[in-house]
Amino acid sequence: GPTPTREESIRALSPPSSRRRRRPPARRSSSSSSPSLPPPGRFTELLLEHGERHVGDWAAVASSSPSGGALGAAGNGAAASDPTRRMSSVDGRVRLCTKSVVFEPRCASRGIVRVAFADMYGPPSLVADGVGPSGGRGTVEIGAGRHAVIGENNVVGPYRQVREATEFRIAFRFSGPEAMVEACGSLMRGTGGGGGAGSFGGGL
Repeated sequence: GPTPTREESIRALSPPSSRRRRRPPARRSSSSSSPSLPPPGRFTELLLEHGERHVGDWAAVASSSPSGGALGAAGNGAAASDPTRRMSSVDGRVRLCTKSVVFEPRCASRGIVRVAFADMYGPPSLVADGVGPSGGRGTVEIGAGRHAVIGENNVVGPYRQVREATEFRIAFRFSGPEAMVEACGSLMRGTGGGGGAGSFGGGL
């Protein structure tokens, strides 16, 4: 007999149409037992300096207080009572970038805090205070003469500079801070940061 065409051969391999009935898609229940995903963060590399990149981030709890040096003791009005200088156990994420350390509070009404390497008095240091899972060294301490506050009340606007000496304490929640401290030290050595001068011309 005549040789069947390619289309006829394919049709012969296909099951009859009566056997190819598709099952209706299963309806998804409106209530799901799986936990909902957290809302997307506010942080973006557009908040950083030109050419600066985000390196890594960790879940953390931040606290802060005015430093006891000359700049911190002097204080002045609004800056002395700035909420970013008196944080108490604020939940969020600490982000290491190539020129700064950024803390993004989980609460959107709180501003994102960015501490540039150039404004730090030295590399972040580990504090043995029994917090965290890494042998009692779960907290990092950062001292700076100035920091920037970004996106307060979740509103886009100019950065607000706080020109007062502040001590930040970052407690890591689920991992030890050693990797972050080591990477930050390497980045600071590469950029020459850690003098704490910023626009002040000196440190504590």
